[in-house]
Amino acid sequence: MANSDEDLSKHFAHVAEKVTEILGGPLTDFENWPEDRRWWLQLGFNLGRFSELSGEGKPVWDAWRAAIENPDEMQLNALTEKLRAASEAARRKSGSS
Repeated sequence: MANSDEDLSKHFAHVAEKVTEILGGPLTDFENWPEDRRWWLQLGFNLGRFSELSGEGKPVWDAWRAAIENPDEMQLNALTEKLRAASEAARRKSGSS
């Protein structure tokens, strides 16, 4: 079990947890999203981290941007599931429990 695989697994897990936490908390109400920029900055940071970890780059941003600009709960849920799946795949690869 390589140390870098363990680190990658931990980073993916953290990103997935934070995005889920943000979308399940302050950004839950699609009709009244908060104006507090900190939530958007934190979401953007974590999505940027995911795009780096996954190697997907700009397509990650494009997918999330579209789902946020025109609030699409189903698409946001699907994108969040993609984060969780990437986290789980990294965990399996590292051999972590």
